[in-house]
Amino acid sequence: MKKAFVFVILIILNLNLSAQTKKLTLNEAIQTALKNNLDVQISEISYEQAKNNVYSALGIYDLKFDLSVEHQDSTQPPKTLLDASRSVQDFLNFSLTQQVSTGAKVTFSATSYKYKTENYLFAVLNPVYGTTFKLRVDQPLLNGFGKKNVEYQIRINKHMEEKAKEQFKQQIMNLIEETTSSYLDLVYAYKNLQVAEDSLKLAKEQYNITKQKIEVGTMAEVEIYQAEANLASAEQQLIEAQNLVQQTEDNLKKLLNINEKDWGVVFEPDYLLEYKEEPINPEECIKTALKKNPQIKIKEIENRIANIEVMFKKNQKLPSVNLYASVAYAGNNAIHTFDNEGKPIVLPGSIGDAVDMALNFDDQTWVVGINISYKFQNRAAKAAYKNAILGEKSAQLSLKNTIYTITVNVKNAIRNVKAAERAYFAAQKTRILREKDLEAEKKKFLNGMSTNFLVSQKEDDLAKAKVNELNAIVKYKKALLDLQKQMGILLDKMNYKID
Repeated sequence: MKKAFVFVILIILNLNLSAQTKKLTLNEAIQTALKNNLDVQISEISYEQAKNNVYSALGIYDLKFDLSVEHQDSTQPPKTLLDASRSVQDFLNFSLTQQVSTGAKVTFSATSYKYKTENYLFAVLNPVYGTTFKLRVDQPLLNGFGKKNVEYQIRINKHMEEKAKEQFKQQIMNLIEETTSSYLDLVYAYKNLQVAEDSLKLAKEQYNITKQKIEVGTMAEVEIYQAEANLASAEQQLIEAQNLVQQTEDNLKKLLNINEKDWGVVFEPDYLLEYKEEPINPEECIKTALKKNPQIKIKEIENRIANIEVMFKKNQKLPSVNLYASVAYAGNNAIHTFDNEGKPIVLPGSIGDAVDMALNFDDQTWVVGINISYKFQNRAAKAAYKNAILGEKSAQLSLKNTIYTITVNVKNAIRNVKAAERAYFAAQKTRILREKDLEAEKKKFLNGMSTNFLVSQKEDDLAKAKVNELNAIVKYKKALLDLQKQMGILLDKMNYKID
């Protein structure tokens, strides 16, 4: 009765494992993880933000347009006959300002106005129209001079974009390694289940042979107890193996972050677990890691950022010396002509006449000047410069430490790969010998020269040897995976590219 109950449990478990089964390749698992993982999505958003920050910093070169319109109406009591009691003024101003890579700002402005008075008997022009065109250049000579200082934030943001990309790459590699490792655990669990099923099959065969030998009288009846114990032990191992399959499958589903409705689907790995030799040159591995490992690249980028900070902060200590120059052309609506007697007179014109006069470039005003500003203690700029130097030293030390750490990690990973490789060969040889040993013991048993106890021992030894071989090849695969991640070539090996 007890035996029948155990078989019913096994049948139910087998039905559960076979229901809604879906073949899952390693590539499909990785694609699902990349699509659903929230950390990757956050890292991708950070990368996009870093790219937008570069675009934003380029805004210093945007052409700036300003426009202002003003109307002024003023009434006041006149103090003399030469004063007007009321004046009305209209102003129109616009300007275009452009930042230049040398640090200079170039501004073109145009101003038009209309001035009208009332109760003013001596006004020759009423209303008065005026137009002025002006070009001004402001060029810093020390503080803020040069392209490197002008584009300081652009350069910083570009390096921050590179850093975000390397961090994104690191996040992707970590996820791929974790997903592949979890997938290999599921592969191992299914292979281990196969070993348990084979062991149960051998135990059943041994039980049937023992029963037949007892029936024909060639073996003592007490031997049946050992055969039944072996069968029960094999059944127990099968249940544990099935439970391991479900546990590793749940772990993989959690990592893949699949929809709740898909948790009832059974994932069966579609993967060929076999040994493939990977040639390893320790010197080349270390050289590749120092060139491609994202952690080292991140530290190198941080060093470049720190170097830019030092140069910029050093420039900020200098006095502010600005050279400025401008030229302006003005015009009004006064038309100079002669009367019939040849005397010069002034006639009122229109706003168009004022614009024409300005565009003739006859009446001009030149201005050239220099402005100097300096804080004697200048403590804020000096402290910022010292902090930048300290930051640069810290970044250099951090890079050295990261290089040392990655070098050690690569060496350890190489040793782990070689050790796992040797362990696999030893486990494979052990499994082959255990198969031969069991075969020999079963022949002895058939000839009455052995017992169920000895045969069961050999069967257990073979099952353990198979499991050890599976463990060894999975550890070898994981060791290779870790080495490729430490070298920074995991994405290349998996044929993934960050667009």
